[in-house]
Amino acid sequence: HQYTIYNINREFYGNIFLGDDPGNSPGNALNLQYGSINYRAADGDSYYQSMNVRFEANNFANQGLQIVTNYTLGRSMDTLSSTFSQSGNNFNLGNLDPFNVAYDRGNSDYDARQRITLGAVYEPKVLQFEHASPTVRTLAGGWTFAPIFSANSGTAFTIYDCTNAFYTCPRIVNAPGLKFKGNARQEPGVANSFNFIDIPAASQNLYVDPIVGASDMPTCNGGSNTSCWLSPGLGRNQWYGPAYWNLDLGTYKTFRLGERYNLQLRGEFYNIFNHHNLYVNGGTADFAEVSSVQAAKGAPGGVSGPGDERRNVQLALRFEF
Repeated sequence: HQYTIYNINREFYGNIFLGDDPGNSPGNALNLQYGSINYRAADGDSYYQSMNVRFEANNFANQGLQIVTNYTLGRSMDTLSSTFSQSGNNFNLGNLDPFNVAYDRGNSDYDARQRITLGAVYEPKVLQFEHASPTVRTLAGGWTFAPIFSANSGTAFTIYDCTNAFYTCPRIVNAPGLKFKGNARQEPGVANSFNFIDIPAASQNLYVDPIVGASDMPTCNGGSNTSCWLSPGLGRNQWYGPAYWNLDLGTYKTFRLGERYNLQLRGEFYNIFNHHNLYVNGGTADFAEVSSVQAAKGAPGGVSGPGDERRNVQLALRFEF
C-alpha cells in the first residue's frame, strides 16, 4: 500500500479511454465537469530483501582493537520512491500511467545492491610502552585511532525520452549499443563533466503525447488497453551510477596527568584521502536533451555546489577530570 500520486483527469483521457471523437471533441478529459483531479492513494508497492553479515570484536586478538563491520547484499524495488517524485531524476509527477502503476515497478531510486561499513577504535599495544618509565609512557604512548569506512555500489536511475512529451515522459527503448553500466569519460573542454552512458539514436521512444500531437493519437479498443497509447519503454531504474566510498579517521593522543586528569589532543579527518566520488546528474538523463548522461566528481547529485566533497580537518584539545 505504497503512496501514489497522479492526475486522473488529464486532457485527451476522454478520447483515449472513453472513445470520444478527437475530431469533434479533441482534448476531452474523463470528466468534463472538472479540470485536473490530483488523485492520491495507496496503489503502489515496495519490496526489500537482503542478507546482512556482521563481525564484531571488543578486543580482537588481544591487540586493543574494537571493531564492528557490516556487509549487506540486498535489493529494493517499488513503484515510486519519493512522495512527490522530488528527486532530480524524476521527470514525471507520480506514476507514468495512473491506471496501471505496475508500469513503474522497478528498482528503487536508493537501491544499492552492496554496502559495507566499518567502525573501529584501535589502541595499539605496541605504542603503550607498558614497561617504560612513566615519562616515556606519557610522551610516546596513549595513541588511539578511530577509522570509519563506508562503501556501496551505485544507486539506480532512469533514462527518459521527453521529445514528444507534455504531461508524460516515457522511458527510452532498448537498442543496439545501449549499455546499462557506465564508463566515465572526460567531456572535452568542460571542467569536471563526464560522459557516463551514451544513448544510441535508436533508443528514441516513438510515443507522442496526445496534447503535443493530437493527430497522431493512437486508438484504444474500448479504452481498456493502455499500452496502445503509452509506450513505457525500458523498465524504471535499470541503470546504475558509480560506486561510492569514503574514509574518516579520528587520531587522538592522551597525556595522563596523574591518576585523575587527562589531556587529550584530538585530530578528526573527514574524507581523509580527499577522495572525490563520481555522481550521475539525473537531470541530464533525457534523450531529448543529450546524447550522453552526464556525471561530475565530488558533487552529490552530479551538480557542483557548496556540498562538494573535500577533506575537512578538525582539531581540538580535551581536558578530562
